[in-house]
Amino acid sequence: MKRILHVIATSDVLEMGSLLLPLLRRSSPFESQPIIAVGRHLDPWHPLTPHIVEYIPKRLGGLIAQGLMLQQACTRFQPDGLSLWGFSTVPAALNARLNHLPWILNVWNPHVTAQSARLIAALREQSHVRIVCFCERIQRRMVENGIPLESCTVVQPPVDFDSLKQGRTMRSDLRATLEIRQDQPVVLLPPHPSERGGHELGLWAAAVANRLMPELVLIVPGQSSLISKLLRHILRIPNPPFVRFTGDEYPFEALLGAADLLLVPTTGDGPTTFLCTAMAAGIPIVGCRHECVAEYLVDGVNGWLVSSSEPIVLAGKIIEAFEHRHRMLHMNEINTTQASELFGIGRYLETMLNLCRGHSASSCLCHSRV
Repeated sequence: MKRILHVIATSDVLEMGSLLLPLLRRSSPFESQPIIAVGRHLDPWHPLTPHIVEYIPKRLGGLIAQGLMLQQACTRFQPDGLSLWGFSTVPAALNARLNHLPWILNVWNPHVTAQSARLIAALREQSHVRIVCFCERIQRRMVENGIPLESCTVVQPPVDFDSLKQGRTMRSDLRATLEIRQDQPVVLLPPHPSERGGHELGLWAAAVANRLMPELVLIVPGQSSLISKLLRHILRIPNPPFVRFTGDEYPFEALLGAADLLLVPTTGDGPTTFLCTAMAAGIPIVGCRHECVAEYLVDGVNGWLVSSSEPIVLAGKIIEAFEHRHRMLHMNEINTTQASELFGIGRYLETMLNLCRGHSASSCLCHSRV
């Protein structure tokens, strides 16, 4: 594809931004590629805003109107193909009836909802669609829902190593800003609090670990409707742990620089790109033995995995990790080595570029494992 039209849903930018921005910053062929955004207008300071040439209202006129607007945009920009980011963009593309163009659908969340299952069913008959899966779990979910294996490609997500390096240099300043002493153990939860992410279980696990480690600090990043529920839980805990809710004020990369350990109490399928970032940051990880997490971690080698998401079990692993800091340092070295080999931006850009070229050349797709 010499010219790509990216289609995004503004409701997904928090999770999708780190995947799309490296492509937009590349001098060729992605640098000048326009973005059509489905949903509300982004803030002017958002890094994706300068690349957005048109917004498609999500409710005004319904799906038929969305499809018509996307069809008109393709007439104006004359792209060689579409790059769809997330299932929220698929209805507009289907209603635009752009079957003469090759599509690439980028998926970073393995959780299949009832709505996304219906969209997958609609895509099964579309031979011009290739699905880029940002973890192996997504590929399995696609195949389970009837997508041909040869239409799926697994691509490792990129990591911004420069941002992680900057986050490490800001460790002391950020801890001081958050009123955390330099010697206090700090546990970080994943971004974007959610029920499936197990953030409630993570809070209770920190509360249990706090009984034996009174200096323990828990950082909860991101904005979510779940935050108010977590605050109510804290009010119920006698002598609660020291919790910092940072919202969106600090990037996840900076918080990794201030933390000593990442706790991943996930209870189901969910985005895992943050795990790649944590590995690259060289931070030890304690997580549940869910397939999404076990895809990246080996128990006792580059992290700790537990078979249960019960808070008392997670708390035990947190305490064990801090009691064996020499093992933490060894795991950090393993994680950074693996991350530098797998999650480099150069490797990611080359892979995505080759996918675009290959998919443009032929609609008969062949399976690729990257």
